Amino acid sequence: MAFDLTASSHFHVNEYVDANVVCAGVEIYSSQTIAWIYKESEWGEHTDVTFYRQPSVFLNGCLHIMGHSGRYSMIFAVDMEGNTWRKIDRPDGLHHSMHQAQGHLCLCTIDGPNDSKLSIWILEDHGTNNWTLKHMVSMRILFGGLIFDLVS
Repeated sequence: MAFDLTASSHFHVNEYVDANVVCAGVEIYSSQTIAWIYKESEWGEHTDVTFYRQPSVFLNGCLHIMGHSGRYSMIFAVDMEGNTWRKIDRPDGLHHSMHQAQGHLCLCTIDGPNDSKLSIWILEDHGTNNWTLKHMVSMRILFGGLIFDLVS
């Protein structure tokens, strides 16, 4: 579901249509037109957005969702008319969590030996794929050593 109450009271619902674990397109419902539209995917072949099943982020008129293009981890974005399709490279990391922070796309990654490092990345210019590392912290410091007890 996508909505921005500061811009409009209307909302959109996106349903990704998959064919053999590949995103074939998206069905978009608009509460303003009270209708569904279908648009074929322009993300290219081998795009999978069904694997993660996690919350998406609505920002700058586009719904962002994590997925894969072949063997590459990416963020995929589509606007609510199905006219603009983007692929955004993700920073390295084994585990990712996507959010919105102060009008920017934010990505938290966990990686390092024993998943020991939390990094916070911001996509400051939405027109580029250039992520800025804003903060990095040791999980041991963040959780006082408890993280290793939880993992084992």
